[in-house]
Amino acid sequence: MPTRTQAIVLAAGRSSRFNTSAIKLSFTLCGQEMIRYPLNVLKALKIKTLVVVGYQQEIIRGILDKYSYPVECVEQTIQKGTGHALLCTRPYWTEDTLLILNGDVPLITEAHIAELMKRHRSTAATISFIASYNADPSVIGYGRVIDNGEQVSIVEQREFTGDPARECRLNAGVYLIERAFLEDTLPSLETHPSGEIFITDLIHKASEQKKKIEIVDIPFDHVRGINTLKELWVAERLVRSDIINSWMAQGVRFIAPESVVIDYDVTLSPDTVIGYGVQLLKGTQVGRKVTIDAFSVLDGAIIGDSAIIHSHSVISHASVHGMAQVGPFARVHQHSTLHAESVVGNFVEVSKTTLGHKSKAKHLTYLGQAQIGKEANIGAGTITCNYNGVSKHATIIEDGAFIGSNSALLAPVTIGKEAIVAAGSTITESVPAQALAIARQRQTTKLHYAPLIKGKHAQAPDKLKLKLATQGS
Repeated sequence: MPTRTQAIVLAAGRSSRFNTSAIKLSFTLCGQEMIRYPLNVLKALKIKTLVVVGYQQEIIRGILDKYSYPVECVEQTIQKGTGHALLCTRPYWTEDTLLILNGDVPLITEAHIAELMKRHRSTAATISFIASYNADPSVIGYGRVIDNGEQVSIVEQREFTGDPARECRLNAGVYLIERAFLEDTLPSLETHPSGEIFITDLIHKASEQKKKIEIVDIPFDHVRGINTLKELWVAERLVRSDIINSWMAQGVRFIAPESVVIDYDVTLSPDTVIGYGVQLLKGTQVGRKVTIDAFSVLDGAIIGDSAIIHSHSVISHASVHGMAQVGPFARVHQHSTLHAESVVGNFVEVSKTTLGHKSKAKHLTYLGQAQIGKEANIGAGTITCNYNGVSKHATIIEDGAFIGSNSALLAPVTIGKEAIVAAGSTITESVPAQALAIARQRQTTKLHYAPLIKGKHAQAPDKLKLKLATQGS
């Protein structure tokens, strides 16, 4: 059931430490924009959500427009700190408890937020927040939680002057705060020398007023914020590791899991084997007993049971049915379908094409906008010439047709059922069923002519020297 809590996600910052043109919250981790990770947690908990936008807000709004959970955006026209961002949302508060979190905490889980909410309610706290212990001095960008037993405060990184090894409790930037306290206290927060107002000052205010403060400590890996591209890389490795561990527990074998790239919404099935350096990208679905060999890339691909994807193959937004084979070094893309037991082999490219049951294109072939029936054979070097420089046309190859090597089929053209196209043919007209089509110049053979050709080439250098000498005189 929906909670009596309202969430506020802070997403207005400039991401200056990324040193990139785009706001960091639009960067993806395992195929999903960073800001969607905390939003997914709030969606799972059914918490009504506000998102504070500011710098490059059109990018964030564009991401949110495609999001399946309704959120409301509030603009922070001038970025003057987290406290100011929270103040901008004040007219939109509707619940008695507010959950505030940064948009760059992709490793926070539903369980963490649920534990924070449970502790907050059970202790009747005014403020509860998440923290973590980490004594690594290289970890920067986190406020330090100072708790001397009588008072609690959070000192921002830029203002901290203590010993990081001793004061190693870090603020995660996730807070639950009672609305009544916020309404009384937030407007009175002071502006720091940097020109910013900080949410963290609310902790000190609550402590001074002897309000109940609860701290929930969780492992550091789950509170990691992302302020640099290096931190993005570390976080993505952690997310990817969780994804791979989950699939291994469900019977998927990874030959070298540390080398695999896999997105959050990929679906795998038991008894499938994933080779070294494989990339499984957004929307890919893989059936049972599938083998995907080294360095293959699957992007939005659907792979049926017992299919084999040989090494260095690229399959993008295409379907490969059960027991079909692709590769090595093949490319299947743009809504193509390979039916059961079909074969697309070495250096074959398939685009907007259907390859029928048990049909084969095994070597050095381009099939574009082709409809190929069952048990057809496409010889090496065959090309469906589907583009005339102005528009594209379809090629139809019916059941059982045989296309000889190095043939060019100029679309639109139909090769009939069980027809044969002789090797080296350029086909410009449709071929009827069971016909033989030969479209090439008749061969001319000159007996005993090879020695003459060789002799002519052998004398050419001497004749060239004589010509140059004559010209020089």
